[in-house]
Amino acid sequence: RRISAPPMLFDSAKRETCEVGTSRTNSPLHALAILNDPIYTAAARHLVLKCGAIGRTSEQILIRVFQAINARSPSEEDLQIILGMYQNSLTHFEKDTDAARDLLDFGAPSLSEGGDTVIHAALTTTTLSLLNTDEALSKE
Repeated sequence: RRISAPPMLFDSAKRETCEVGTSRTNSPLHALAILNDPIYTAAARHLVLKCGAIGRTSEQILIRVFQAINARSPSEEDLQIILGMYQNSLTHFEKDTDAARDLLDFGAPSLSEGGDTVIHAALTTTTLSLLNTDEALSKE
């Protein structure tokens, strides 16, 4: 029905009137939903694969991922933050390789076969975090 608005989630625009711009959300549920959404997880995995064909080092891959998501190159400050996130994820997955396998086995096709599972899982987690930034979601 056209007169019934869909459920309002994450400070989205109301459908009763026209709104030119969308407002930024500050709902913690928005971040949690995206970080745990299977579609975003699959998108992050496949973006890493796509960008991995271009660069050989993890840093080059993350730069390409950042460029693909934000349509700009990362600043030096951005790059330091991204590499810090990557190192934290890498340390976590080195201690818990089962978690890395579980992340990469999610969805189809399975990506935990071949290649370095720990590195790919860390790149995927970092990419998922980049997909959850305000710049990636709002593009203001």
